[in-house]
Amino acid sequence: MPPNSSSPLLGMTASTNDGVPNQQQQRPSAKIPLARIAYWTVGTALAVWFLGIHAPPYIRKHEADSLFYIHLVGAYGLYLACIHNSMITPSLQRHLHVWMGRMGMVMGIVGFVFGAILALGRFIYIDPTFAIAITSGGIFQLMAQFFGYRSIRRYQQIKARLEDGSVTEDDDKEALKAEQHTCLQFHIGNMAGLFFSACGIPAMIRLSSVPTGEDSIVLILIGIGILNFLGLAMAATFRKKNE
Repeated sequence: MPPNSSSPLLGMTASTNDGVPNQQQQRPSAKIPLARIAYWTVGTALAVWFLGIHAPPYIRKHEADSLFYIHLVGAYGLYLACIHNSMITPSLQRHLHVWMGRMGMVMGIVGFVFGAILALGRFIYIDPTFAIAITSGGIFQLMAQFFGYRSIRRYQQIKARLEDGSVTEDDDKEALKAEQHTCLQFHIGNMAGLFFSACGIPAMIRLSSVPTGEDSIVLILIGIGILNFLGLAMAATFRKKNE
């Protein structure tokens, strides 16, 4: 995510300040802003309610086949990776962050593929509102993973060029550093969106049905709006103070 970090889902290591290595440079402070902890706590509380409180009784109550359980493995794996890597950045535990990120990338694809098969392949047997909403969340998830991956890969390419000495002109270096910064910010936004807006949508859909006992488009949209705000707000905490 920020400098000296990697993609929460991709396990790609980012660079030191401005992408230029400095052996004498002190390691940045790992102090986590209180605002980030607050946003993370809200997102994690929603995940704990959905994965640990709401889902288990629902799964036991309804008959499930192997496709559904494979989907659950992917969905749980991705959500847990997001929870972990949104807080445990490389400045705290680099190797653990990297491997959790790699696991989350694979689990996210598995969860989406089998979730889409279940939601759309059995459309006539389940609530259409839920099927459409849950699939939309899956599409947002893939978009966040793809764009987050592409931006961090470009970040890595620029970092390599700055480090290998192939860029000699000062103007070229400054332009590459500016592009690198932009890629990093784009990556941060996508990863925060993945945690809140993508992974949180299935949980918010279920949570929105608690007051009335059935799915409500209005409540779902309000909930998604709240998730989007939380994702943007958490991303801003990384931009204000790099780790």
